[in-house]
Amino acid sequence: MAVDQRGYSAGARPDSIADYAIANLVSDIVGMAATLLTQTGNNTKFHLVGHDMGGSVTWAVAEQHPELLISTTVLSTPHKNAFAAAYNMSGNPQQAASSYISVLQGSGGEAFMLANFYGSYGGVVPDATLFVSRFQNDPGALTAALNWYRAENFTAEDGTVVTAPVTYIWGSQDPFLLKESAVNTANFCSGPYQFVQLPGHAHFLADEVPQDIASLLQQQFAAKLT
Repeated sequence: MAVDQRGYSAGARPDSIADYAIANLVSDIVGMAATLLTQTGNNTKFHLVGHDMGGSVTWAVAEQHPELLISTTVLSTPHKNAFAAAYNMSGNPQQAASSYISVLQGSGGEAFMLANFYGSYGGVVPDATLFVSRFQNDPGALTAALNWYRAENFTAEDGTVVTAPVTYIWGSQDPFLLKESAVNTANFCSGPYQFVQLPGHAHFLADEVPQDIASLLQQQFAAKLT
């Protein structure tokens, strides 16, 4: 099941930045999963897959609710502690790679995205024009998306580790999330852990190499059937 998270649906788009705090995003996933599992009659555990901001939420669910997860797969996004360690180190290239975040958090974030969206995603995301059109025609959708950044959920370092099983998939040419934090992520996973590096690929892995990602997910799911 692929679901619209809060802000990405007109019917679930709160106005306050505080509504996009990580606690609420985690609660959304847990609640949606419980509802879907009840409807399908399956067991109480599920596989969880997330990318980018969704990957950050996936990590948080894995930290807080490992008992709910059969497997955890994160595309591109390192564990928050690995990211924070790199970002907070003076002179680390992660700071420059993440410089766009402060722009998106500011009041000019919407204008910046509308001016640069297609240049950033065109040629990488096959349906980039559809995304741009959606944001242009529904400004509330863009503000809600940027409120994920404005809630400042994802740069604080703490002592948490993940005990749930994790597969972390990262593209070696990711311009936003660099190698140091990707490699360091292993240090914050105490359960079964697999790091899959995709050489020559960048950030939008599900769009760049959809068949490769699908195969990796199928392997992940099949390995946990027993």
